[in-house]
Amino acid sequence: MPTKFFLPALLLTALAFVGCKKEIVPETPTPISPTMEQIEDKLFSSIDKDSADTYFLYDQGANSKYTTHKYQGCPSIGFSNNVYYAAWISGGKGEQLGNYITVATSTNEGATWSRHELIITSDRDTVRHVDPMFWKDSGGALHLSWSKSIGMWDGGQGGIWHVKIKKNSSNKIVITQPSKLFNGTINVKPSVLMKDTSTMIFPVSGWNIPNPWNGYPTINTPREENGPKVFLSKYNLITKNVGTPVKIARIYDTLKDRNFDEHMIVDMGNDLFQCLLRTESGVFISKSLDAGKNWTVPVKFTQLGTTCATRIFFGRLKSGNLLIVLNNSTVRNNLKAFLSTDNGTTWPYSMLIDNRNDSSYPDIIQNSKGEICMIYDRDRAVSQDMIFKKFSESTLINNKTDQIFTSLIGSKDLL
Repeated sequence: MPTKFFLPALLLTALAFVGCKKEIVPETPTPISPTMEQIEDKLFSSIDKDSADTYFLYDQGANSKYTTHKYQGCPSIGFSNNVYYAAWISGGKGEQLGNYITVATSTNEGATWSRHELIITSDRDTVRHVDPMFWKDSGGALHLSWSKSIGMWDGGQGGIWHVKIKKNSSNKIVITQPSKLFNGTINVKPSVLMKDTSTMIFPVSGWNIPNPWNGYPTINTPREENGPKVFLSKYNLITKNVGTPVKIARIYDTLKDRNFDEHMIVDMGNDLFQCLLRTESGVFISKSLDAGKNWTVPVKFTQLGTTCATRIFFGRLKSGNLLIVLNNSTVRNNLKAFLSTDNGTTWPYSMLIDNRNDSSYPDIIQNSKGEICMIYDRDRAVSQDMIFKKFSESTLINNKTDQIFTSLIGSKDLL
């Protein structure tokens, strides 16, 4: 092509290319979706009332209605994000109408405690809120459950309620919306399956309460709900919620001397479940060979010697060893811890926790260091002690009672 034609053509091509070039527009950043933790954080708040005649009061340490009390008992302990939680029932002179739940916390390894940070109560004295229990779900969230009864005992129809609980960035307790789990009561910790830790075992009880009880009339527990039962619940990995617990068995309901079952169930492996439960004749044992569907007739538990009618702790530690804490006596004294390193075949290690009278109702968690952390009550109507103990497995194995850390969470003389 001649030069006089080539140059104008090249110029026209260049201009056409420039005209077709796209304008460069800065990209809009893709929105970052909130994490499940951020979404769940929005579910926590300082809820003051739910739809079930239950009130939640916060920071009541200066309220004489709650700092002045004549009875404290039935405690539980929890641990999450380096905060210890303790809860127990109070109000009146004993177990009676109007009982409420009080919660204390410690942020310094249990050395000191801030009391009455949360009160669970009602505006009606005819309603009881009792049997608090801290437990963690398969996702690691801390829950607080409790029993609500219209009257002294309403046959378990008020049921067990629960919330997730934690402290926010301002060091204040916040909770999720309360929801009901099931009828009856559970005042011991649930456990998990060994082969599927997303499945939780809930030992639910329909109490066989006398009428009257402590001078108050009671309602009989419905026949189909009476007795110590086994519920299973599958943890939902998407919603991070505990699934609706489903009843799979009732262990028994025919023993004449049963009332407050307070049974604890441990998965022993190979579909063998073992249950230790309270009767008026002491601790009994029942076993299941098919993962909780069928159970043997309970018989006296004699492996550790004498036991009495009160709540015990029976559970598996992070090490895999089994721990039992109970009153090794005919009455509520000689509170001892026992350790098995062979899945319950033998219990060669023991350590005295408290030999004083009226020491009872142990509950156990482990902290992030693996230490065994314990709460129990003593002398509910007089001293009203809530006692915290902390020790290692090696301390128990070597029976070094001088290495047990102790603090007083609450008492008659502590506001």
